[in-house]
Amino acid sequence: MEWLAWSRISDLAMACDVVRMADRPNGGLNIDTWHCARTGTTAADLRALAGHGVLAIQLDDGPRLAEDNLVDATLHRRMLPGEGEFDLMGYLGALRDIAVLAPVGVEVFSDALHATGPSAAARAAADATRQVLRSAKWGRP
Repeated sequence: MEWLAWSRISDLAMACDVVRMADRPNGGLNIDTWHCARTGTTAADLRALAGHGVLAIQLDDGPRLAEDNLVDATLHRRMLPGEGEFDLMGYLGALRDIAVLAPVGVEVFSDALHATGPSAAARAAADATRQVLRSAKWGRP
């Protein structure tokens, strides 16, 4: 379950409630750093979760202050991890502290990145993600 600022599931608490009420063995949370930043989710909020309930992590970045049009920004102007001002180290540190073992991916919807072509975009996304994960000392023990 992923929460979006403009949706009916607009914050982490609601997403957790949906997962709990669904009571499915394969249910859990997808932590997308863009949506964390744009819904006011903090590292402390993530640290309060049960690590086994986090099933996926999506890294992206953006400016500290929210854009005027969140839907447009999320679909066209996300930044590569480490290029913006999100608290990526805090988010990843919190997830590491609760022993999350979920896969980490990059999700950057960006017209500018798209314009570089698929190979260059993939290389840039991979390089940026690896650098952030190294800086966060992310990895399995």
